[in-house]
Amino acid sequence: MKRVLYISILGLFLTPSAWAQKVTDTTYFEGTITYDITYISSKKGIDKNRLMALEGNKMVMTFKNGNYKKEFFAPDKSWLRSYYLLVENKKTYAKVADTDTVYWYSMAQRTSDAFITKGKDSVILNHKVVGFNSNIKVTLKTQPDSVFYVTSSYYFAPDLKVNPDWYEGFTEYRFDELFRRGKGIQLFMIEEGLYWTKIYTPTAINRRPVKDSELTLNLPEGTVFLEL
Repeated sequence: MKRVLYISILGLFLTPSAWAQKVTDTTYFEGTITYDITYISSKKGIDKNRLMALEGNKMVMTFKNGNYKKEFFAPDKSWLRSYYLLVENKKTYAKVADTDTVYWYSMAQRTSDAFITKGKDSVILNHKVVGFNSNIKVTLKTQPDSVFYVTSSYYFAPDLKVNPDWYEGFTEYRFDELFRRGKGIQLFMIEEGLYWTKIYTPTAINRRPVKDSELTLNLPEGTVFLEL
């Protein structure tokens, strides 16, 4: 059954400031990474220009202390949606353009079967990366009769270091295992869906201090939360 939470507190803030590590180790990556997104269609009749307008052709990830925000933009530079992963409550939130609903799911509840295998290693933007393949069987509470299969390849850069302990208990998609083995930022990603493959290629890495306000999900009164 759909789980809907009505939030009536004016100016609700979801912020990682209270959840960040009390002592920040500057050896861990903090900053932003910009990615170009390209698509390979597996079904005839899919207009790639239309696909980029809906799904985005650029992503900007802002990262600090395990928390991140991933912002997706269309070719005309309009904002499409943002995903927030917040470490303290082990949840991912999705804020989408043209809707007041915020979608969320728990990273601490394994609702899908995931199998992780070692992939190929490579070099991306002069960073050595280690590859892993993930095969995921997904079911959603909003579509209980549907099953989705997602095959992805992730390439981690150990020199853009993360603390695997941040993700202890993040069992969904075996997220904790991936970062425990990868030991760094996901620098290059290939996600195979039902109708197209999405490829994330980094174009810029910017190490910089990140303000807590940059990772704040600012929600107005009356925001609706819908669990996926």
